[in-house]
Amino acid sequence: MSRTNTPDLNAWLPFIGAEVDQPYALAEVVIVPVPYEMTTTYRQGCQRGPQVLLQASDQLEYYDAELRCEPCFELAIHTQAPIADSHAQPELPPEVMVEQVQAAIAPLLTDGKFVIALGGEHSITAGIVAAYQQCCPEPFTVVQIDAHGDLRDHYEGSRYNHACVMRRVLDMGLPILPIGIRSLCREEADLIAARALPVIWDEQVAHDPDWLEAALAHIPTEQIFITIDLDGLAPTLLPGVGTPQPGGLSWHQTTRLLRRLFAARRVLGCDVMELAPTADSVVSEFVAAKLVYKLVGYHALNRQALPGSPQRCLPQPPPVPASGTMRETQTSPVGQYAPDFELPSVDGEVYHLTRYRENYQALGIVFMGNNCPFVQLYIDRLQQLQRDFAEQGFTLIGINANAATEAATDSFESMKHFAADTLLNFPYLRDPSQDVARGFGAQYTPEVFLLNQAGIICYQGAIDDNPRNPAAVKRHHLREAIAALLAGQAIAPSVTPTTGSALRWRR
Repeated sequence: MSRTNTPDLNAWLPFIGAEVDQPYALAEVVIVPVPYEMTTTYRQGCQRGPQVLLQASDQLEYYDAELRCEPCFELAIHTQAPIADSHAQPELPPEVMVEQVQAAIAPLLTDGKFVIALGGEHSITAGIVAAYQQCCPEPFTVVQIDAHGDLRDHYEGSRYNHACVMRRVLDMGLPILPIGIRSLCREEADLIAARALPVIWDEQVAHDPDWLEAALAHIPTEQIFITIDLDGLAPTLLPGVGTPQPGGLSWHQTTRLLRRLFAARRVLGCDVMELAPTADSVVSEFVAAKLVYKLVGYHALNRQALPGSPQRCLPQPPPVPASGTMRETQTSPVGQYAPDFELPSVDGEVYHLTRYRENYQALGIVFMGNNCPFVQLYIDRLQQLQRDFAEQGFTLIGINANAATEAATDSFESMKHFAADTLLNFPYLRDPSQDVARGFGAQYTPEVFLLNQAGIICYQGAIDDNPRNPAAVKRHHLREAIAALLAGQAIAPSVTPTTGSALRWRR
């Protein structure tokens, strides 16, 4: 929502608006623009990136639909004046820029600020990371979201070219984890092989449902710094970068990764680099601004886990509309919005809940396991429900969240065989991180969550009251709940005890 009707295109606006910006002394998050550009090698313009990102941020809504809070009011944000500005210093050498950036960032860290730097070319990150190494006594890993390796020792006569930034980080003795890489030279490939550097390749992100868990397993330290070169994202999502590459992370792959990183590790700070705006569109700067706001939100959410932190920015259940149902117990998610997800299916597609809801009045999310005896007892009844209600705007979606490391029979390949052997007539998705299962509060297989078109959970629990003998069923809980929901009637009961196998959690 715009709060500046006619912004001065030459002005430096505070992130998300002047009415949100707080004095430095009160701020927990400090936004640092670094409009430096000297070594770009293809599309130029990234020195304008921080300014247009800040201008675009004035159009952001305060409310985050995923986190269900207003992060900008949960913690104080301050936007600093630009540093290492190549508009003002057009001849500033990159090695001097790195020193200036380190000198400017270090005092912020000493003051305990959570810094998000906005670039500018990616070489800036070398100075930022040097400041963190100077101020942080404990080791940390630099997690890099990027299309390129950036591991050249030198390029076009400079060791501080934007194509060399991660090599300079390695020179500091820090572990790195590049994610989304899909372009590199022979020198970089040889270095990765010689040093056995972990890499999550773009191909792995696209085709391996367990790529996120593999990424976390490759991070050897409790603390991390996140550097985001925006060309790591798909150019269809964010075309305004200096060196675009086909492929790349989707929006939901990116945000899911970031949320897991913030939850699983202590994130020291972040940067967002290489925004080079295009002349005929504001899409790139708006997406980049929203990504920065996601970083703020995930930091706000993550700090709840730290001792003594305020308990404010936790997702809260929305009000239940008149047509919905109230929660029957404090532990039931009935009446709350279901967590959004984007998960791979055995049919080769990726299913996004928000988009799927657009086509259905009701969805039944059923957590399943290939070898679960109760799933095997119920599979025919589930498929019959799908046949009976499919023409009325309903579909089932099966999700397997069992840890494949605990049972090989729940691997993605085994899921494909299960779907083929049972002639499964509804989508069967893999939840490799188990985040979706946790978000729903699932504990058993099978366990059902019935959603209305708005995404509110209206029923949770069992399929019926007799797993072993279909002929002896007295209450067809799920069937009754679907029929009531489609008819606009109240669901009673909205929670039933679940009979099934315990969901296998990752150890």
